Amino acid sequence: MPLATPFRRNIVRAFLLVALLLGVSLLSGLYQAWLNHLEGQRSELFRDASTVSNYVQSTLIDASKLLDIAQQRLNADLASEKLTPERAQETLLDTVSAFSLYNTSDRFGLLFCTDKNGTFFAASSGLKNDALHFDDRFYFKDLETHPDKRLAIGNLVHTRTTKKDAFHMAMPLKDKRGNFAGVVIQQILEEDLSKQLEPMMTNSAARVYTYAANDKVGFVFPASELIQSNDQPDARRLLEIIDKNGASSAFIKVKANTIGLPETNYVEFAKSSKFGIYTVALISEREVISEFLTKNIFTLSYSLLAFIIASALFIRLYRQAVRLDNSQFTSNHDSLTGLNNRRCLDENFQNLWRDSMRSQKPISVLFMDIDHFKRVNDQYGHEIGDKVLKAVSVTIGKCLRRPLDLYCRWGGEEFVAVLPETPMAGAQLIAEEILRAVSSIELEAPPVKVTISIGIASMTVNSHNLHDDLIDMADRAMLQAKNEGRNRAVCFNTPAQ
Repeated sequence: MPLATPFRRNIVRAFLLVALLLGVSLLSGLYQAWLNHLEGQRSELFRDASTVSNYVQSTLIDASKLLDIAQQRLNADLASEKLTPERAQETLLDTVSAFSLYNTSDRFGLLFCTDKNGTFFAASSGLKNDALHFDDRFYFKDLETHPDKRLAIGNLVHTRTTKKDAFHMAMPLKDKRGNFAGVVIQQILEEDLSKQLEPMMTNSAARVYTYAANDKVGFVFPASELIQSNDQPDARRLLEIIDKNGASSAFIKVKANTIGLPETNYVEFAKSSKFGIYTVALISEREVISEFLTKNIFTLSYSLLAFIIASALFIRLYRQAVRLDNSQFTSNHDSLTGLNNRRCLDENFQNLWRDSMRSQKPISVLFMDIDHFKRVNDQYGHEIGDKVLKAVSVTIGKCLRRPLDLYCRWGGEEFVAVLPETPMAGAQLIAEEILRAVSSIELEAPPVKVTISIGIASMTVNSHNLHDDLIDMADRAMLQAKNEGRNRAVCFNTPAQ
């Protein structure tokens, strides 16, 4: 097989260049698309975080108004010592009814109050259950501990009254001496709030968490039943990361397990200016990448198709080049030994001949013939004869070391070597080396003794000479070597010119 030609190497280089350009263009385009995609995700997350934050804040403002009315009425009854469960129930119901005339109360659940011990006292729905206790709830403990606080916001819980998921806003109740006398509480239903927010949200894959002052989850969108699940971000760690950023909003990439989540997430947040609550919107990196790939599937598909088409064209071109190289190699080389053939000699000898004429330096030819080769074929078969031919061709080639030496199989068991810029004496030295090397050939089986006869011709070229004459002279010298006993080198008897 021929070695890779410059044309084939150029095809490979062109393919690699095209593949590199396609790859760079694709990666550059995808990188810019990725940056645009991240910017879009940031905008959507910030919009969702702001939407939830504003809506929760609006809900809390409405709840605070309702609670403020209820608180004033209940405190008045406490001051006059006329507060009973029945009167408190009536007050709460009237408050809800009056508030509902001017405000949408779909987001609100039960309005109820407790005594100073956290025991259920009355509710707007008429619920009566003095076995219910709320002294363990954050909003109660916070207001009990800090009775001068105007209000407290609780975390997301499964309510004991209505058995629904909700967070609460509470205000303290005071007796006529100004002592803590319980709390009035408004439930804010997570599911109802989530349903009203759903048409306003822009990123369906985002999860939104609102954190109250106690660093507990106050609200989750979409509405979740897994309130106690560990599959929620570590609020304290997340808020630490957000506070370190020091901005009103920031698009942050949080690695897996940093905030207690098994996946890497992108985070955007908004902060309520009135109630100091954080609203955090998260989306997993997996979702971001999946959406990016979905959006760019056609770009990726077309790029892959272009690469496949370009590869197919280059492969076809390369195969054609290989076929041409093989065809050219076959036409100029002997199929058995791999040496140049007679056609190759005819094509290249003319160039060497012209160079010799121009430089006026001698050129020599060795005409070589394996001795008794027919006897080898007859005695051992053509397979052994082929082995002898290959061994002799390799051995002669090792003795011709110069790049410009032209060496070929002339035909049958004959070989020709053209030695440019070599006088007769130099050709004789090479011929003697070839004789020794061939005589030392040892075939493994059968033990065939191989020798060769060599004819040497040399001349300084002029316009009257023909290269065929030089080959003919070397051929006649080889025949003379045969007649003189073989296994020898004979020079043509005309002196080199």
